[in-house]
Amino acid sequence: MTSKARATNESRSGLAPTTQASPDDRTVKVSVALPRHLWEEARASVGEGSLSALVTTAVRRELAGRRSDAMLAELDAVYGPVPADVVADVEAEWGPILDALAGGR
Repeated sequence: MTSKARATNESRSGLAPTTQASPDDRTVKVSVALPRHLWEEARASVGEGSLSALVTTAVRRELAGRRSDAMLAELDAVYGPVPADVVADVEAEWGPILDALAGGR
């Protein structure tokens, strides 16, 4: 598949990046191993779209979560953990809202 055809397919899938890639954003081809059921679900989810775009989005989200976890761990190390009573108050007030936003998960 040519670059032009790939870009067209990615645009149709709705998975194409919304910003121009910077010169430092060159792509590299990698090989990964996935459990078969994940690969099948991912492939079905993108249809004729770009599996690479789906994987890129997933990796970006995972890395953002890891950066957040590291920042929270650093804050805990500097200031100590959030007191249990404060956590309980926040969970009581925001828990139902967050559950509703997450679809009841």
